[in-house]
Amino acid sequence: MKSRISSILSQPIRLEQGTPEYAAKFDGHPSPARLDIGVSGQAGASRDIFVGVEAKVDEPFGSESVCEKYSKAIEYLRSNPRSKAATRVKELLSLYLGETDKPCESPFADVGYQLLTAAAGTVAQQKDISVFYVVVFKTGEFDEVKGEANRLDYENFINLAGGEQLMQDHDVSSHEMTLNDRRLICIYEYFNTQA
Repeated sequence: MKSRISSILSQPIRLEQGTPEYAAKFDGHPSPARLDIGVSGQAGASRDIFVGVEAKVDEPFGSESVCEKYSKAIEYLRSNPRSKAATRVKELLSLYLGETDKPCESPFADVGYQLLTAAAGTVAQQKDISVFYVVVFKTGEFDEVKGEANRLDYENFINLAGGEQLMQDHDVSSHEMTLNDRRLICIYEYFNTQA
């Protein structure tokens, strides 16, 4: 991870502390994004870096798309009128992506909700450099069809968010985008764990 990020940034980095199940607050609501690992460190001589890591095999980016999350939240309002879940989805789209359409009419409607919260949680740490790193482990149980669907979901999110490609090869791609007026480097990399 260190050498990959250093190569993409074209500068040395030092990763100093990793926290599993990192609670990454990205708004004023109580539940943070839960990154698989949050890693802090230094880039170059004096810049702070934060790396939000999502580790996958072939599971999707959350159990719901943006539209599904919003629709369930609207349904939940009927039994709990004080719920802020629907408002949160709208605020997330507006604040981080400049989206003013209703969530189910937004271009992001079919994107896995976890992609939005993980990316927002990473950039919200307010470091000089923010990196959202998706690590995909190709184990013996890896399902190519599910894995490809996840990669396409990620790429759809990157494209919709205006990501610009930094590098691409067989096992890794990286992009740069702006979320909430902050620069975010996104990396999607496969690691083959089979002998």
